[in-house]
Amino acid sequence: MSTMNRKDLLRQRADHLQWLADVFALMGPFCDLPEGHTQTEGRLGTQWQALKTSIENRLEGRTRDLVETQIATEGTSYFEVQQGGVPLPLYGSWWLEGKLQGDTTHRVMEILRNEDLGTTVETADYLPTELEFISLLFQMEAEGHAREDADLAQKGQDLRQEVLNDLVVPWVRRFKEKADSVIGSDYWKHAIGLIEPLLLDDV
Repeated sequence: MSTMNRKDLLRQRADHLQWLADVFALMGPFCDLPEGHTQTEGRLGTQWQALKTSIENRLEGRTRDLVETQIATEGTSYFEVQQGGVPLPLYGSWWLEGKLQGDTTHRVMEILRNEDLGTTVETADYLPTELEFISLLFQMEAEGHAREDADLAQKGQDLRQEVLNDLVVPWVRRFKEKADSVIGSDYWKHAIGLIEPLLLDDV
């Protein structure tokens, strides 16, 4: 059972989401899991442990640089380039509307512009951008608790729930269903398995 207070738990969740955003942006580091991941419980803890085991298995007899390169190459083949098309596009509008730059994109862009938290508006419904934005909303709620500003904390929580329920979770679930039949990489299977619990599980 965690002894961290809510403010620190919110900040930890924000950090973990930012780490995952960097992973799906293929920036890495892929093998260095974020601080505090071992403190999580339930399905989230199970997913972190599965990813950790996958990394440890890959590193046996191999250099870290080689494994990092292999994981990035796999990610490129799933999310960016492959003969015959992209198997798993990381854009919400593609999964919800069957096209890029659809209504979903513009709805997320409007929210990002209104909040002006520093995320890249032009790629609004790109998974790494959405993970980063949700991370910032966790930070907003944490800052509200740190300042004893109930309105700021509530704003972060309410806006996060709105974005998740209306614009993120519906496509992420479709994405994961497809990924379950496409992904052969154990690393990416477990990374994708982290998305929903990091976004939705209680803090």
